[in-house]
Amino acid sequence: MKINISTEATNWSKFEEKEWSVLDKEHYGRTFDWTKKQFKITISDDNNVVGSLVMGIVVGVAHIENIIVTKLYRRKGIGKMLIQKGEELAKENNAHKIYLETGKTWNLIAFYEPLGYKITADLPNHYAHVDFVQMTKFLS
Repeated sequence: MKINISTEATNWSKFEEKEWSVLDKEHYGRTFDWTKKQFKITISDDNNVVGSLVMGIVVGVAHIENIIVTKLYRRKGIGKMLIQKGEELAKENNAHKIYLETGKTWNLIAFYEPLGYKITADLPNHYAHVDFVQMTKFLS
């Protein structure tokens, strides 16, 4: 046996395509396209980006990977607009669920809850050894 380490996905695709097909049928009764659709939404003011959201969608589940609003534009509805556009885009791409992670002690939980997100997982000692939570919203 030989163990190889690669950072290039090109070596993985043929093996995974074949094996995932078998596992999909085994676990779900059919195959799925597990290709991640990646989206970046930005909001600009006078040609300057003031907010962005990066989201991936895989087999009906959208993941908000990051969202950021420049400090001068916070508390002006930019974050809410980004989230709403992300949810709209997720629905257009047949996502039934959307989730994100945020710091457990950060004030962002209070931002996401009124938008319909609920804490669904505790992620202790997560990124940079900080406690996080996962927040989820089911899309109708």
